[in-house]
Order: sequence, then structure tokens, then C-alpha cells
Amino acid sequence: MQREQTKRQPHVRELDLLRLCTASSVVTIHVLSFTAVLNHAEWGVQLQNAFVTALHYSREIFLFVTAFALVYVYYHAYENRPFPLKKFWMKRGMGILLPYTIWSLFYTWLGQGTDNYLQKALYNLLTGSGFYHLYYIILTLQFYLLLPLFLLFLRRFGRHPWKILAVSFTFQIVLLVFDYYIMQHDGISSPFWDAIGPYKARFFLFYQFYFVLGGITALYFRQMRDFVLKHSRLITGCLIGTLALLWAHYVLQIHVFGKSINYASSVLQPLMALYVTAALLFAFWLACRWVQKSPPGQPPKGANFVHLIAKSSFGIYLLHPLVLNEVQRWIMPYIPADFPVAISVILIGIFTLCTSTALSILLLHTPLACRLIGRDTPAPRSGKAIQAVPASQRSA
Repeated sequence: MQREQTKRQPHVRELDLLRLCTASSVVTIHVLSFTAVLNHAEWGVQLQNAFVTALHYSREIFLFVTAFALVYVYYHAYENRPFPLKKFWMKRGMGILLPYTIWSLFYTWLGQGTDNYLQKALYNLLTGSGFYHLYYIILTLQFYLLLPLFLLFLRRFGRHPWKILAVSFTFQIVLLVFDYYIMQHDGISSPFWDAIGPYKARFFLFYQFYFVLGGITALYFRQMRDFVLKHSRLITGCLIGTLALLWAHYVLQIHVFGKSINYASSVLQPLMALYVTAALLFAFWLACRWVQKSPPGQPPKGANFVHLIAKSSFGIYLLHPLVLNEVQRWIMPYIPADFPVAISVILIGIFTLCTSTALSILLLHTPLACRLIGRDTPAPRSGKAIQAVPASQRSA
């Protein structure tokens, strides 16, 4: 592979569609998880959690997009000058630290009340435990801290992308095998493992491959785009095959080995790495195909809408637990017991996603309030159509 040398990089519309996919998948996962109580049959609960398992790619795509965006912007821009650490944290860091702090404090109050509030709030800020979704931001902050070193690593070894990916993926599998079949199964009795065990889902190393893959994809964007467009059938076949394996493993763990649903559907398991990689490549292919099908000189179909949702995606991520919490409180208790569960789940999912999106868009266009979703200034209300960029110029 040959790296591109363009200093100023145009907007990557493929990332917009990936952000839309991630936001909708995260909301769907949480809706499926918290509406499982509507299922009074054990098989129904297991079926619902099987769909949850199939959607566990969302966090990894989120991390992939994060790494892609940062490497795409900063790799070439600061290739011959020092990385602007202070400027980076003022722009990128504060764009996530400020909303994280505010929402963590709010969700601590919402979920844990006011007793010992300061102690709980400080603990939650440090660990991402304010609510069930905030650990994503802890992972992002870890990558922000490591970004200067990661860029140096790519400059030193980036000419060997396949070797980097092979080593990273091998480490990912080995770590997940150790965790799933030892730590989650029988465990290791020691103060060290007992201390870090509850926080491993917030630890960078458990997701390092997706950061690395995002960085490599940004570095070799045109080649990776051509690769997925050329091998779409192979990628689709891998997605179907790994999903079948994942579901077969899920059924075996529950019905043959007698394991719990939580264990069978764990995000941190070796098969999940295979499935998530296939799902990520499939989503990337869809995004590349969406852009490729646009007429010459024109943005893809629905580009303005997709871009709006992409800009709102961080807000959707932050807001949807609040909406879902109110649904659990004011709607779910009043659903008739004989009302079809599938319809209830679908309606709750649509309501949660649409309401979260509407609230996020409202904040996006509101002065000061836009900072709650990581924006320094509100988005213009009459946005211009996204300009098309020739494919020959859209490379990293």
C-alpha cells in the first residue's frame, strides 16, 4: 500500500453514515435490553438477547470511527511539526470532557439520588459509572491521551499495515480468550484481578484492535475503500457466517453448557471479535457504496439528512438513556400484558430514537446548550447542501 500525502483532507461522507449506524444501533441495543422485562416467556427473553448480541458491534464501530477521524485529521497536518497538545485538548478534549462531566453529574443524580452525592459523582466521573452508557467516553478519552504516541507509531511502522493489523488482531483474540474462558468463567483469585475485573469493559486494551483498524483505514483510506468495494460478496459472506457462529455459540452456552444469558451474550468473547470485524467491514462497505453511487459532482442521496444525524449522533448517544428511562417509568408499566411484545419493543424503539434525535437536533441549533453535545457554536439553521468532492480527491 502507498500512503497518500494530501495535507488538507476533505470531509469523509462515509463517516457520516457510520455515525448514523452507530447511534441507531446503540439506541436499539438499550431498548432491546430494557424491554426484555415485557417478555414473560423464557424463550422470548433469550430471543431478544440474541438480537442484542447481534448488535454488539456498535461500540467497536464507534471506536473505529473515533480513531479514523483523529488520524485522518492529525496525521498529515502535523507530519513535520510537533503535535499541538494544548490546542488538541482545548478543541477535541473539551468538546467531550465538558459534556461528559455535565451528563455524568446529571445521570448520577438521576440514577443514584443525592445521598453521598459528591462521593458518588467523583467516583462516576473517574470510572464512567454515572450511567450504563458513559463508559464509551472513558474509552475515547484514553485514546485521546494515547493519540500522539499512536501517530508516532504509525509514522514509524505505518508502511506495514497488514503486519500491524495481524499482530493487533492476534493480541485481541488472545486477550478475549483469556478473559472469556478464564476470567469470566472461573476467575483468578487475586486482589489485582478482583480490583480491575469490574472495570475491564472501560479499559482501552480490550478494544485496541478497532482503534488500530480505524487508524490504518484513515492512513490508507482509498485502498481500504477499493478493497471493500471489490470484495463485497466475501465481506457479506463473512458477516453471515460469523453471525451464524455467534448465535450457535449463544444457544450452546445456554442450552448445552447451562450458562447464563449474560455470559452467553458477553461482548468480550473471542467470537465477537470475528463477528464485529465482519460487521464493521460490512458497514464500511455500505457507506462506501452509498457514496460511490452518487452521480458525478453530486453528493450521495440523502447526504444532508445523514450529515445532520451524524452531527447529532453524540447528542443522541448522551440523551437516549434519559428518554428510555422516562419510557420505562411512564409507558412500559401501562402496556397491557396481552399486547404483542414485538410491537411494543418496535414502538418503544422508534419513539426513543426519534425523541432523542429531535432533542439532540434542538440542542445542536441552540446557543450555549449546544455545548451539552460537544459543540462550541450552534449549527446554522439553514445549512448549505454538502458539496460533492471528486473521488480522486477524497483520500487520506
